[in-house]
Amino acid sequence: MTVGPSHAYITEGLLKGYDEDQLREIIVESWEQLHQGLPPVLSLKHISHYTGIKYPYLREVVRRQRFPYRAYSIQKRSGGYRFIHAPEESIKAVQSWIVQNILYKLDPHWRCFSFHKNSSIKKCAAEHCYSRWMIKIDIERFFESISEIQVYKVFRRLGYKPLVSFEMARICTIQPKHVLGNNAKRWILYDRSKLVLPYRRKPVKYIGRLPQGAPTSPQLSNLIFSDIDQVFQQIAAERSMVYTRYADDITFSSRVKSFTREDALSTVREVNLVLVKNGFNPQHKKLKIIPPGSRKIILGLTVDAGEPRLSKAYKKRVESHLRGLEVFGIPAHAEHRKFRSLNGMLDHIRGLVGYAIHIDPLYGEKLSHRFIKISEEGGLEL
Repeated sequence: MTVGPSHAYITEGLLKGYDEDQLREIIVESWEQLHQGLPPVLSLKHISHYTGIKYPYLREVVRRQRFPYRAYSIQKRSGGYRFIHAPEESIKAVQSWIVQNILYKLDPHWRCFSFHKNSSIKKCAAEHCYSRWMIKIDIERFFESISEIQVYKVFRRLGYKPLVSFEMARICTIQPKHVLGNNAKRWILYDRSKLVLPYRRKPVKYIGRLPQGAPTSPQLSNLIFSDIDQVFQQIAAERSMVYTRYADDITFSSRVKSFTREDALSTVREVNLVLVKNGFNPQHKKLKIIPPGSRKIILGLTVDAGEPRLSKAYKKRVESHLRGLEVFGIPAHAEHRKFRSLNGMLDHIRGLVGYAIHIDPLYGEKLSHRFIKISEEGGLEL
């Protein structure tokens, strides 16, 4: 039964045996959400209706009786591993619906340059051109530091009822197998004896967290971090600095001549206190305070001059791939660089070239012509 004109909706509902007060409450709730440009979501069955995914399946996911992810790790270029949870097709379809119809319609903080329709690495880096001092702070396991409680609060702020907000939060999060670290107590669900709630707590040991790999995680992280973005922007404004965030890459910069290393250290201390207070752990090993005269690179782009430029390391990286393809051939280069497949390698190099075109069109087009020539001579179609 679709919510339409109020009297007609109530009349139809009464004929089907529904309570009039409940129908009026549904009308108010639905129109409040429609007024925000958001779809009314009244129940888990409603989500099933929107997405075509069976209700019993969604119920199992929300109850934490089903783990609809394939977990694996990939090695980072900077060292260590990134843990990925790739959702199976059914839950991915529901998450994608939530992204397209709810999350993608909401704007993050204006100092966030990632995971939204106007996101741009180049624009983010350009904010720090001509800076004298730069501070770069990284967050450890960014997505995994965000709990289902924080996700629940996002949906509640949008006007969704508590039970539906809880169900969508469960759909967007995973229950970890174990918890580690100084803030491990934050994730343990201590009171699991209550059985009178809509969903039993007893089989659930840990509070859920955002999975890296789910389509909902990037936008949710932006919305949840928005209040912290505002605090960091205030810190920057008070110190005549510029603040930006791209995912978990936090950057402050200053062009003020009187700015000192002690000012930088003071900024770091204040920022770290805010992060820890909100459940995030700064990566102390990745902290960088870059003084005047030193090369400044943000998100892989050099910002020493008036506009972002590709770093020498990036150019060397992509050119070494092209030179390897030219000298040794496509199969031999793929084997030497330990790619799992030729297509995987070509997609990787194509991405590097595409990024170069975005940042430096003239240089990038030269790389592109060179890559196309290599592929054609190797008998491949791009």
